[in-house]
Amino acid sequence: TPTYRPYLAQKKSGYTPTFTNINPETIVLDPKATAKRNKAQMLINLGMPEEAQLEIVAMEDEANTKEELVIVSLLYSEVDDYYQSIKVAQGLGLPQANRLSYPKGFQEFVVPYSKKYGVDELLVYSIIREESRFQKDVVSPADAVGLMQLIPPTARTVARQIGINGFSTAMLTIPRINIEMGIFYFKQVLDKFNGDVELALASYNAGPHRAADWKTRFYGLEKDEFIEEVPFRETRNYI
Repeated sequence: TPTYRPYLAQKKSGYTPTFTNINPETIVLDPKATAKRNKAQMLINLGMPEEAQLEIVAMEDEANTKEELVIVSLLYSEVDDYYQSIKVAQGLGLPQANRLSYPKGFQEFVVPYSKKYGVDELLVYSIIREESRFQKDVVSPADAVGLMQLIPPTARTVARQIGINGFSTAMLTIPRINIEMGIFYFKQVLDKFNGDVELALASYNAGPHRAADWKTRFYGLEKDEFIEEVPFRETRNYI
């Protein structure tokens, strides 16, 4: 299933992929899977997400079809476990699974802070997905923490800039704080590269000095060509 850049390449080549359409609301499950889905949904409605997750895990373990896995991914997203929702959905190759694979998690923070700092809301969801898979307390080998994966020294500087007093690294595990800081920092990167999204993403992933070097070395290339010339595979995939 194509992601953004491969999709543009397919459009240039005149190829339009087709997929089987599945409506999660009309999927017919076997009785055992139906019972687990209903129980999980009941627990979600009762405000018991941890108990619901046990049912979702059991349903995933016993799932035999793509349709069942779409439901599993949907249920994971309803208990805000976007990591598992993406993990289940991303390989299914169905339109509904694609949507579940690119969730709009933590909208209550992303929407207002994107507006406040002037960053595309959808771009923020994309960055969160690539950086942390929407996990609030994941720590990278470079000690970057949480959703948009700021390292503590950068976060400390950002905290001063946006008026957060008494900053500590533990604050980066709080989604509201982490997301605001990440959006603010990305806006700075975006401004540094005059609104060029691809260069800003390259900078966010690989650092501003490398992005500035690539801007000079590959000046004048169309964006899809520029991305293919980026010498780091991780950064190419990231963009």
